[in-house]
Amino acid sequence: MRIIHGISVAVIVIAKRAYFVDVYKGDRLKHYLSMFTIIWSAGPIVAPFVGGYFQSTLGWQSNFYFLAAMAVIITILEIIYSGETLKNPHVFNLKKIAGLYVEMMQTATFSLGIVILCFAYSMVIMYNMTGPFIIEHHFKFTPVVAGYSSLILGLAWMIGGFIGRALISRPFYSKLLVNIILQLVTVILMIISISFITNIYIL
Repeated sequence: MRIIHGISVAVIVIAKRAYFVDVYKGDRLKHYLSMFTIIWSAGPIVAPFVGGYFQSTLGWQSNFYFLAAMAVIITILEIIYSGETLKNPHVFNLKKIAGLYVEMMQTATFSLGIVILCFAYSMVIMYNMTGPFIIEHHFKFTPVVAGYSSLILGLAWMIGGFIGRALISRPFYSKLLVNIILQLVTVILMIISISFITNIYIL
């Protein structure tokens, strides 16, 4: 069921990004896609925070009942308000689509960008999978504290989205260099600090 959940959420992201590409062009498209990324980042912020309270008051199963209710509401809204946004529909051609994917994967900048994104997002996924267990079983805190921890990290993710949006017109390589240096310094500080002291604040 977790696999089905992941696939269905992935379909939603792809479909909604396609909506923006179909409807908007140029700077407006950049604006709405960056806004979409910021809004999408609200999920990891709000979900563990709300989920911690659900688990503490109604049991862990209540999270899944809540998700099911949300899915029903979203489905109804999709049926009422959604529809095809592509102005000139194309015939589905698997060979052509596969060729486009091969061409994209052979483009070095695209492939390297995907690898960087995979590494960056894998850190988020790693924390989401292990963080609650460490906080609840090792540090002996409640699921609510785990939710607050995720809320803080989610806010950091969202602030990063706003900063990225604000710097979208700056030279790419110079801001990339600054970002990499800042990340390296932060990681080194985290590794050094965790060698001396282990607590929830370091985590």
